[in-house]
Amino acid sequence: AQVASATESSSISSMWNYISDGVSQTAEAYNNALIRMYEEKIPDIEEKIEDLRKEIATTEVVESISTLEEELDRSYARLSKLKQRTISITDSRKANSEAKSRTGKAEVEVSQSSADT
Repeated sequence: AQVASATESSSISSMWNYISDGVSQTAEAYNNALIRMYEEKIPDIEEKIEDLRKEIATTEVVESISTLEEELDRSYARLSKLKQRTISITDSRKANSEAKSRTGKAEVEVSQSSADT
């Protein structure tokens, strides 16, 4: 009975080792498959992150350019108004100066004609 028991025990041990080795091989194969999957997946994720970073940078640059273009448009509009105002002021000063000059000549003529009489 003990011989059968020893043989049975050895057979059970052998089966257990076989099952255990099979489970280990399956786990190893599964883990290797996961490793390959992640080795392929990680570069894709890194590339997507880099693309998004570029897109963010592009968006920020576009927004900065847009803001600067708006500021430029406002500056051109302000400059145009200032030039128009300056031209109006200059024209007004010239007109006043000419009017004073004519008035001064008229006063001189009036005073000369008064002196003549």
